[in-house]
Amino acid sequence: MKKTLLALATVIVASNAAHADYQSFMQQPEQPYIGLDYQYAEIDTTPSVNLGSVLLRAGTDLSKHFGVEAQYSYGITDDDYTLTDASTGISQKRTLKNRGSYGLYLRPKMAVNEQITAYALIGANYADYESEGSGSRANAYGTAFSAGVGVTAMTSQNLGFGAELMSYDSDIFALNVGVRYKF
Repeated sequence: MKKTLLALATVIVASNAAHADYQSFMQQPEQPYIGLDYQYAEIDTTPSVNLGSVLLRAGTDLSKHFGVEAQYSYGITDDDYTLTDASTGISQKRTLKNRGSYGLYLRPKMAVNEQITAYALIGANYADYESEGSGSRANAYGTAFSAGVGVTAMTSQNLGFGAELMSYDSDIFALNVGVRYKF
C-alpha cells in the first residue's frame, strides 16, 4: 500500500511540475525585433565575386530557446568580373548585382549570459542576381536551403548589435553585421 501511495504521489507531483512548466511557456510573451545590417557576400564562382547589400530583418522569439525570422536584402555594392568563353577564348567584362533576396528561418537560440545570445538560422532563401555587360543582361535566380550561426549582444533592454555567418546556397557565403531593436 505504501508503494502505491508513493507512486501516486510521485505521478501527481510530476504532472503538476510539467503543467507549471507548460503554463510558464504559454504565458511567456513573444519578443519581436527588427534589425538593419550590412551584408558582405562572396559568391564562390570562377572568378569569385564580392557584393555588398543592406539587409533588413524582422523576427520574434516564441520561447526562451526558439524563434522565427524573415530577412530581405538589396544590393548596394556591385562587383565587376571578367568572363571568358571557353570555346572562343573571348573575354568580356561584366558586372554582377544583387537585385534582392529574401529568406524565412527557424531560429534556435541559447543565452550565453544576460546580454549575449548565440543562435542558428535554418531555412530557405530566394535570391535574384543580374549580370550585365557587352550589351547583354542575364538574371540568375532561385530558392535554396540556407543556414548560419550568429550572436547578438544587447547594450540595453531594447538595443543591441549582432553578427552572423551565413551560407545562402552552396556557393554564396556572407557576413552580416548590424544593429538590433527589441520591442
